[in-house]
Amino acid sequence: MDTLLIQGSIIHPQELGQLELTDTPEQVHIAKARLALYDSLAGEETQRIEPDPQLLKMFLKSKDYVVCTGAFRWCLNLVTISQPDAAGMFIPVTVGYEWIEHLIQVLCGYSGYERVRSWEFLTEHLVPKWAMLPPSWCSAFASAFLFSNVNPSGMPELHAYQSFAETLSDWARSIHVGQLHLFLPFLITALKLTKAELIWYQLTSIENWLAHLPEILENQDAHAQLENILATRRQELVEETIGSFAELPMADSSDLQ
Repeated sequence: MDTLLIQGSIIHPQELGQLELTDTPEQVHIAKARLALYDSLAGEETQRIEPDPQLLKMFLKSKDYVVCTGAFRWCLNLVTISQPDAAGMFIPVTVGYEWIEHLIQVLCGYSGYERVRSWEFLTEHLVPKWAMLPPSWCSAFASAFLFSNVNPSGMPELHAYQSFAETLSDWARSIHVGQLHLFLPFLITALKLTKAELIWYQLTSIENWLAHLPEILENQDAHAQLENILATRRQELVEETIGSFAELPMADSSDLQ
C-alpha cells in the first residue's frame, strides 16, 4: 500500500484503479497521511501535489469517516481549482451514484457528534460548491438525503434528514452547532430537486416531520416555502389520481342490463 502513495509509483495506473481499500488499520493510517499531505501543501504553489484521481476514488469508498470525508472534500476542491469544466469530471460521479448512499451512511456515523460535524462539513464544503456540481449528481444526493434510511447505533431507523435534525436539535442544547439556520433552506434545495418524484407516503412523512419541527431549527421564511412546495405537490398528486380514474374504461350501459 505504501507504494501507492509515492509520486511516480511503479504501480501501473490500470492496476491502481483495480485496487480496493479494505480499511485495515494500516491502510486507513496511510490514507489519512496522504490526505494530510495534500492539505499541508494546498497553499504552496511550488510544492502543491495534485491529488491522484484513482487514489481519491479508492479513499471515497472507505468506511472511515476521516478518509471518506477528506477525499470528498478534495473532490469538491478540485471543482474550483481545476479547469472550468471540472464539474463534468466530478470524481464522485465516476465512482458511481450508489456511492452517494455510502456517503450518507458515513456522514450519519455512529455517534451524535459525528452527525454534528457532518452537518458543519456539508455547510462548509458542499453548500458553497453546490451550484458548480453536475445537476444529476445533486439530484441523486438530494434524494438520498431525503429518503435514505439510516440506523446509527442506539437510534431508531430514520430518513437521513430526520436523523440530522434530531441530532442537531439535541446537541445544540449543550454545545455550539454552526449553521443551524441553513438546515431548512438546504432541505428546500433538496426538495425542489426531488419534488416531481415525491409519492404519497414520502410527502406525508415530510409533512408530519415538519409539523413537529424542533424549535431550534425553525426558520419562518423557509418553513413557509417548504409548506408551499409540499402543498403544490399534494395538489399535483390529487390531480394525477383524478386523472388516472378518468382514464379508466367506463362500463357500457348495455352491459348493466
